[in-house]
Amino acid sequence: MKINDAVINIGSNSVKLLAPSKSALGHREAITCQLSRGQTGGILNGDAVLRTVDAVKTLYESAVSRKPKHIYIYATEAVRSAKNRNSLIEQVKQITSLDTDIIDGKTEAMCAYLGAKLFFPDLDALLDIGGASTEIVTVGEYAKISRMSLPIGAVRLTDVGGNDYFELLALAREAVARVPLKNSAVCVGTSGSFSSLAVIAHKMDGFDSEKVHGKILDRAALDGLTSYLIPLSPEEIAAKHPAVDLRRANVLKAGLAILAALKERVTCDAVTVSSADGLHGYLIYKGTKE
Repeated sequence: MKINDAVINIGSNSVKLLAPSKSALGHREAITCQLSRGQTGGILNGDAVLRTVDAVKTLYESAVSRKPKHIYIYATEAVRSAKNRNSLIEQVKQITSLDTDIIDGKTEAMCAYLGAKLFFPDLDALLDIGGASTEIVTVGEYAKISRMSLPIGAVRLTDVGGNDYFELLALAREAVARVPLKNSAVCVGTSGSFSSLAVIAHKMDGFDSEKVHGKILDRAALDGLTSYLIPLSPEEIAAKHPAVDLRRANVLKAGLAILAALKERVTCDAVTVSSADGLHGYLIYKGTKE
C-alpha cells in the first residue's frame, strides 16, 4: 500500500498522524493527550479538549508539510460517547477547515483489522486496546469476520481502578466476559499499550514504530512483564524506560490487565505487535467509499 494521503486520528489516549513517506509504514507521529481522562457523565474534560485541539493543530501542520493528496480526520470512542463533542469538533474545523468523521465501534474495529492485515495477511485475531475502548476482530470458518467494540480502554479503566493491577484485572475480566472464546494461530495487537509493552520487553532504548513493528510478545514475555510492572509506580516505569512517557506509563498497567483478560478469551501462544493500525485501515476504508 503506497500512502499518498494523510490521516489524523483523534483517539482517546493520543492524537496520531499517518502521512506519506518512503517507508512502507508511512510517516508516524503521536501526541499523548488522554482525551478520555476524567470523562465523567459523558462530558469531556476541558483541559483534555485543549490539549487535543493543540495536538491536532501541530499534526495538521506536519501533515500539510508532507503534501498529501488529501487529509482526513476521524475520531473514536472518547468523542463518539461525549455529550459535548460538538465543541471539540467545531474547534478542530476552525483550525483545519476539515470535518471530523466520528466512526462507530465496529468501523473502528474493522479499520484496525484492515491496517494490520496489510502486513500480517494470515492473522485470525486482532486486538486493539485504546484509551476508552477495546476492539476485537476474529476470523472464523470460511473467513467469516466478527467485530466487537467494548467501552473499556486503558485510560477509562485507570480512572476506575487506579494503579492496582489486580483490581484492574478483575474489572477487565468483567468487561470482556462476552467476548467469544477463540483459539488463535496468528494474533496481532495494535495500539500504544502493545507498543509500550514491546519497548519494555525487548529492552529498546527509544520508541521507533519501524523497530516495534513485528515484535513478538509470547507467554514468557507477558508473564515477565506482569511480574516486573506490578510493583512499579508509573513514575518508576517512566524513569526506567524513557521511551514510555509518564502519561502512557500511567495507563500501562490497565492496558496490560485488559490484554491479560482478553487472552483468557482469545487464546494464543504469542501476540505480534503491528505498527500498521487503524490509521492505515481508515485510508483503505475511505478508498472503498469514494
